[in-house]
Amino acid sequence: MIKKNILLLCATSAVLAGCVAAPRFEYGSYEPALYAYYKKPEMADKFEAALQKAIEKGEETDRLAPGMYAELGYLKLSQGDQAGAVDLFRKEAQAFPESEVFMSGVVTRLTRQESEGVIEEEETESNDVKVSENAIDGMRSAEGADV
Repeated sequence: MIKKNILLLCATSAVLAGCVAAPRFEYGSYEPALYAYYKKPEMADKFEAALQKAIEKGEETDRLAPGMYAELGYLKLSQGDQAGAVDLFRKEAQAFPESEVFMSGVVTRLTRQESEGVIEEEETESNDVKVSENAIDGMRSAEGADV
């Protein structure tokens, strides 16, 4: 009787294990690569490669995970590649229409900042020079007070 129950339990387990659905989205090695990147930001190249590989595999199998283009776009933006980031944000909006409002807002802000960025950059540089000059003057007056 016990052998029958064990056999029945094993057979049921085998049948149920065969009913497990395949993963819906392709993430590749995204999670371990992201964790490694957070711990060591200098591993950005490996994280970028893992993202690109996951995106390629997701496109091939038609199981691209939502947010993958956006994640790669954010990485490109943090590396200074604004044009590449905007392209990836647009791809994200096209591939996943539910993200279109958010991605369009991000793209609008980036393109607006890009057109205004030249003026802001010039102002920032002149402000940095003024701050540096003030800091040097302050240091000189402090040195004179100590003497």
